[in-house]
Amino acid sequence: MIDARKSMTERMSLSALRKFNTENATYSYKSAILLEALYRAYKVLGDESILKFVKDMLDHYVPEDGVVLTYKLEAYSMDQVRMGNIMLTMYDLTGDKKYKTAVDMFYQQLQTQPRTPSGGYWHKIGYPNQMWLDGLYMQAPFKVSYCKRFGGLKECLDDEIMQFELVYEKTLDRCTGLLRHAWDESCKMPWCEPDTGRSHEVWARALGWYVMALADLLEIIPDEPEYADHRARLLKLASTLAPVLLRFQDADTGMWWQVMDS
Repeated sequence: MIDARKSMTERMSLSALRKFNTENATYSYKSAILLEALYRAYKVLGDESILKFVKDMLDHYVPEDGVVLTYKLEAYSMDQVRMGNIMLTMYDLTGDKKYKTAVDMFYQQLQTQPRTPSGGYWHKIGYPNQMWLDGLYMQAPFKVSYCKRFGGLKECLDDEIMQFELVYEKTLDRCTGLLRHAWDESCKMPWCEPDTGRSHEVWARALGWYVMALADLLEIIPDEPEYADHRARLLKLASTLAPVLLRFQDADTGMWWQVMDS
């Protein structure tokens, strides 16, 4: 049993360590987010067993040649890039070159990622000309962190903030101020409006990804004059969305319905 007197951070971390291992944890964005959360818990708690768990899991995904297990470049999936965040952290901690090989691979994927005619990243190869709100969280914090670490940050931010502004403009429901889940620039998908390409629904989960991507980038981008315009553009998006989200918050629970506009 986990001691109820421990902090929620410690209790949840210990629970994750007991439930997951290299036998049952698949390579996915969900695993990536779990490992990032555990690393942050380690930073708060100082529990070396948590850090060891994170490293053991990453060592399982990344063999000595740095070629990530089950990773497929040709899938061009945003979801598989999310693991790059914690791998970049582990490279900085250990200096192990296999992690550099892995994050280089993710970065190169983004360099050749298919784009819509307007310049937005496809969500994956199987979703041509589609941008999903989820994709911003899956790739942007990693890409910006990578360029901050290895160079080319300004050019990276120029592109990434264009991605944020483009998907905002194209998914915006002007009646509610909320963002729809996805946008198909070709307007061919059965789920989209034929004239706008927007999906019909507003998903709280997808909007959450988008807002958290904004928050993460504002933490990552240096607060320096060179990047003042980039920060201002992100802050404009965040400050426009925040009061809208509050209007749709459930008064009784403080939570949001998954389908926010029904």
